[in-house]
Amino acid sequence: MEMKESVNSELERLRTELANLRKRTEDSPYQRALLARHDLRPYTLDYVQ
Repeated sequence: MEMKESVNSELERLRTELANLRKRTEDSPYQRALLARHDLRPYTLDYVQ
C-alpha cells in the first residue's frame, strides 16, 4: 500500500513537471507562423522525389 502511494506521488510530480516544461517551450502564434514560412523549410516535392 505504501509503495503504491509512493508511485502515485512520483507520477503526479512527473506529470506536473511535464506540464511545466510544455508551457515553457510553447511557441507563440507569431513564432509558429515564422517557422511555417521559413525559407529553408522543405517543400512537398522534396519529400516526393
